[in-house]
Amino acid sequence: MNKKLFKKYTREELAEKIGGYFKLCALINKRKKELATGMPPFVDIESEDFDEIIAEEIMQDKIRLKEVDYDPKEAYEMDKMDLIR
Repeated sequence: MNKKLFKKYTREELAEKIGGYFKLCALINKRKKELATGMPPFVDIESEDFDEIIAEEIMQDKIRLKEVDYDPKEAYEMDKMDLIR
């Protein structure tokens, strides 16, 4: 299934560039919210379609997900403490 997505790129190409489908989905959703609230595109593109803009931004390495290291136990304890307050 190598169907073109966003006219120019396939899902597989975008997922490979980002590091997987889950990361791709997260990045697309986050970036769509930014574009919808008025943030300008990071690429020069004639299309006003958010999917087209985002795909081009990904392929030109203009956007990526930030990797965050955290200790799950520490995060759990913080959430627990917040509920107690």
